[in-house]
Amino acid sequence: MNRLLGIIRDRPYVVTVTGSLIAALHFIAMTIGRGPTSPLLTVASDAGSGALLVASYVGLAATAAVAAGFAGVVIVFGLSGQTPVFLRFRTKSGERMRANWISIISSAFAAAGLGLLAAVLQIASAYALGIALFELGVFLFVHSAGRTVWVLLILIKVVQVDDGRQLREENTISSSSLFGSTH
Repeated sequence: MNRLLGIIRDRPYVVTVTGSLIAALHFIAMTIGRGPTSPLLTVASDAGSGALLVASYVGLAATAAVAAGFAGVVIVFGLSGQTPVFLRFRTKSGERMRANWISIISSAFAAAGLGLLAAVLQIASAYALGIALFELGVFLFVHSAGRTVWVLLILIKVVQVDDGRQLREENTISSSSLFGSTH
């Protein structure tokens, strides 16, 4: 179990590929009529309800775009710290953290794009594909949001360590200030 959690934590692309495969399989199942379908499929063909789906798809795009912006702020926060603690954190976390930073922003942007594409497909009556892309977009949005909060929590811990280091330096009294200069 720890190995699986380590893969999920350190290799976000595994989560993205898994979600994409599930969405693709669901699309195939909806298209050939075998396996699980989506309740949205019956709603999609109704003109009035279809408009609600378009609104939902566009809502995903808007929400994911906001998430991408927040992810960008978190990434800049992690990249902008120039204290020794932040430098050491970025050096030690290396490729794993870079993969997470790229994942949180690219997944959110992909979710926004998928929401818009799903809306266009709904209008074009490509219901099953629109639903599958919407489902993938929701998955990527949730993946991005969860990973963004996780990265933010890590950065908060780095700030706490950095603050503690700075306070120790400020509270350290040199021996020359106690005993005077020895010149």
